[in-house]
Amino acid sequence: IAMTLMNSAMFGLGGTIVNYRERGILRRLKVTPQPLTLFLAAQITNQLVFSILRAILLVGAAWTFFDVHVLGSYFALLVVVIIGSLTFVTIAFAVASFAKNREISDTISNIITMPMMFLGGVFFPVETAPAWIKPVIKALPLKYLADAMRDVMIKAEPLGAIKFELGVLTATTVVFFLISVKLWRWE
Repeated sequence: IAMTLMNSAMFGLGGTIVNYRERGILRRLKVTPQPLTLFLAAQITNQLVFSILRAILLVGAAWTFFDVHVLGSYFALLVVVIIGSLTFVTIAFAVASFAKNREISDTISNIITMPMMFLGGVFFPVETAPAWIKPVIKALPLKYLADAMRDVMIKAEPLGAIKFELGVLTATTVVFFLISVKLWRWE
């Protein structure tokens, strides 16, 4: 689920924004009476809704086909999905802010997501990783999202128990939001 949230934001939303810029849609939106914030809020809301639907489908498929049960609170899982999705939405906006075209956006997104897929604790545990790579692992938002999801779904931890992970994801969201605002280009 964590990897799906990351990839859908990075390649779906990020690529769409760059595609809109390439086709001149953003420039045309800029001159309409619609507030910029409304357009951005619609993009973020769309991504959040689909992230929640993806999580529901994946949890439902895991339950149906593999008898996997969420031991923790579904509300806590929803909070983690929303915060995790927002984190990767802001990273995608940051990439889309300066990528000149879709190819550059996809390349930068791959450079960002590939290390996270292998070092974020999604495919294998990172606790046994060599000491020299652990500082890199601790800098990856996917690690904190995967840990928070694992803690809620498997260990039945409440939101209070994963406040550090949620704090890291929230801080990452704020940092990349500020980067996006600073670098944003309509054309």
